[in-house]
Amino acid sequence: VPFELPYTETIDTYCISPDESILLIGTSIVDDLSSKEYVVQIWDLKQKSPILTLKDHKSRITASAISSDGCYALTGDFDGAILYWSLVDGKVLSKFEIPPPESTDYFPGIRTVSALAFTPDQKRFVSIDYRGYLQYWDIENKQEVFQAKRTFSFPHGIEINPSGKIALLKFTHKSYPYLLQENQYLHRKEGYIMDLSRYSTFHENGKWIIEMQSGDEFYSRKVVYIDIETKENVWESRKFYVVGNEYSLSRNGQIVIIPSITTDIDDVLASILQSNPSILNPKKTHVFNVTNGEILRTLKGNGREDFTNLGFSNGEKTIYSLEEKSLYRWDISNLTSHVSGASIFQPNE
Repeated sequence: VPFELPYTETIDTYCISPDESILLIGTSIVDDLSSKEYVVQIWDLKQKSPILTLKDHKSRITASAISSDGCYALTGDFDGAILYWSLVDGKVLSKFEIPPPESTDYFPGIRTVSALAFTPDQKRFVSIDYRGYLQYWDIENKQEVFQAKRTFSFPHGIEINPSGKIALLKFTHKSYPYLLQENQYLHRKEGYIMDLSRYSTFHENGKWIIEMQSGDEFYSRKVVYIDIETKENVWESRKFYVVGNEYSLSRNGQIVIIPSITTDIDDVLASILQSNPSILNPKKTHVFNVTNGEILRTLKGNGREDFTNLGFSNGEKTIYSLEEKSLYRWDISNLTSHVSGASIFQPNE
């Protein structure tokens, strides 16, 4: 189900409410060559129509999050401002500011907000800026609780586990759990060839991290479950082969959305030697069951197949993708019984 978002600029950030009724987008509107507005717009997903337009940001909107009850939102911008909104009437309830960088900071003058996430109780939230600093905020008291020590720059995202005690900081090739109550990193086990961790996620039990790792062969990958406390692999999938590193994982650890996938090394060789280049085609995006190596579906829509920015809905029965000015949605609830949540997969089975 695609629908067009009528702007001259591309969408910089978007998020969807847990009940899939509301879409939040951050974009800019150009009225003429000299005028640009940075706006947050709230859409009714069922009616495909805008509900609210919010114009309090003064620079490009770079991050967003919606609370679990769908009543509040957070948006962050290029200049380090974070706004806490009511989605009922569109009013700004609080404003937060990323702390200024130190004079010796690697990126002096940059405070761009890269990602935002509410805690499950909605009383606090976390942000991570472009420099890689994690901030933990108290919404009621309108203040910063702490700022964590920087690990890496250029973060990809952030997520909080169901207990609200651990944040998962996602960088290009590493993801790090952070203990929010103890205000310290829980450093993970090292030694992999290359981690593809920017799309890592918490398992639905909140105790494991699910991520994709590179294997011992060219183009080979595997999905692993890592115990946060012991830092050991609890389970890993059979080996498969892909072109590219874009992917999205479901929280039950069974399904991955990924371009160009195969379980046969001969397909990789055929693609490299160009005898059959269509086998590993990065413009084909698949829904793949990592537990049995089955390709469940190839995503198509509106004449194009090279989808990126793919993600699961909160209930993981729907897949979304935002491409420039169009939102795409696929229903995957009827693929198989274990995908829809009828049964819970256990790694030792």
